[in-house]
Amino acid sequence: MIWGAIFGGDCTDLFEINRDPNSKRNGYSRWSYLEALRTNLPQVMIENRIFMHDNAPIHIAYDVQNWLCDNDINTMDWPPYSPDLNPIKHTWAKLKEMIDRLDLTLEQFDGTESELINHFEELIHASWSMLGQDYFDRLIESMPRHVAAVIEAEGWYTKY
Repeated sequence: MIWGAIFGGDCTDLFEINRDPNSKRNGYSRWSYLEALRTNLPQVMIENRIFMHDNAPIHIAYDVQNWLCDNDINTMDWPPYSPDLNPIKHTWAKLKEMIDRLDLTLEQFDGTESELINHFEELIHASWSMLGQDYFDRLIESMPRHVAAVIEAEGWYTKY
């Protein structure tokens, strides 16, 4: 799992989130998410910037909320059923599309598991770079339209 942030004028580097060996099925937890936030957010959160993440359980965990508050990081109040409002969600879909374009044969990769992981990581980082700031800025600029559509639909389905 990777973490990245986009904002007007720039984006972060991608950060590989570590699995939490103490979580169910050795997955991701509030602790692994907090590691990503602690490592990346302080240097990009400037005055008047609002951090957006959805209502995923690891995002709204008490420890995460306390850390954000303790570090004066403002967050957007999030509608409970609208993760698609976050521009980064569209970015992940586009990133997958870019990876497919860069290597159409990825599914048939015949190297070792370690070689596959290294190759995939290279593709992820190359794709992230290729998306470009114009793409990120267009997503961010679309937010007022997305929010207005959700308000007009009274929280129900929109084309976004």
